[in-house]
Amino acid sequence: MFPVENERRLSPRNAPLRLLRLRDVCALCGLSRTSIYQAVKDGNFPPPVAIGARARAWIQQEVEAWARGRIRASRDNASSGAPRKIAASRPA
Repeated sequence: MFPVENERRLSPRNAPLRLLRLRDVCALCGLSRTSIYQAVKDGNFPPPVAIGARARAWIQQEVEAWARGRIRASRDNASSGAPRKIAASRPA
């Protein structure tokens, strides 16, 4: 094990690069294969990179950034209208 003082905190710049196959991308973002490829075609989703003659993968950080953007846009749209009430859980 390396000493703690030599460990670097992971940030987006020094995070390990991870490539995701299509099934992992579908699981991460909740979209179908067809929806992902259509969104790539429309310029609304990060494109895959070639990792072989017929194999493609997505860069995890790009997919996660897309997901964060969707969440942020969803929350911004929800807050632009009337405030939503969040029901408190009631004791049984």
